Amino acid sequence: MVWKDYIVKQFGFVNRSTKEESDLRGPYYTLLFDLFPPEEHYLIAPQFRRHTGSMDYTISYVVFKLKGKLETPIFFVEIKTFAALELEAVRAAADDEMRTFFLDFSADRLPQSKLIGISAMGTRFAVYEYTTNDRRLTPRRIIYRPSGPIIDTAPKGRWSDDIMEDSGEAKFRALVNEVKEMASAIGGVCEHYFLYSRPFTG
Repeated sequence: MVWKDYIVKQFGFVNRSTKEESDLRGPYYTLLFDLFPPEEHYLIAPQFRRHTGSMDYTISYVVFKLKGKLETPIFFVEIKTFAALELEAVRAAADDEMRTFFLDFSADRLPQSKLIGISAMGTRFAVYEYTTNDRRLTPRRIIYRPSGPIIDTAPKGRWSDDIMEDSGEAKFRALVNEVKEMASAIGGVCEHYFLYSRPFTG
């Protein structure tokens, strides 16, 4: 299976050496719009904010299932640049940001068995999963101890899948399908979804 031609073209237009996360805003919006179309009662409402003291954005799209007055987070994607993948400190910061997202969401009891988050760097991505019954988050955090040797707390290999490759696309689609199946079981028939972007304010 291949993404629609306009999705492939939009990602192809992005300069791989860009330092602006906002350059990936359009392609990811288009991708998510395709996966969560409005006729299936999905809504995309992007909101963005610059990093403090920086011209860069961190863009985090969060998918909620709406049932009555309840909003249940079921899926999210945080976006970094292609270049971020090569920088150990940026990968570590991205890992911290992902875990903060899960911590925020897990503060309230989630009705589904799992919450899935995607850390995207360019078109490469890593999958984070939080299981609600045992409150476990994978991949497990790699802890750096100041008294020990210097270690990479967010190895580059974690972002081994690429959404522009067949295997990466298949994996991404499978995750979305899993999310939709879980959502359909929350409070009966799934009526609406709300997809919005949450800016990182750190």
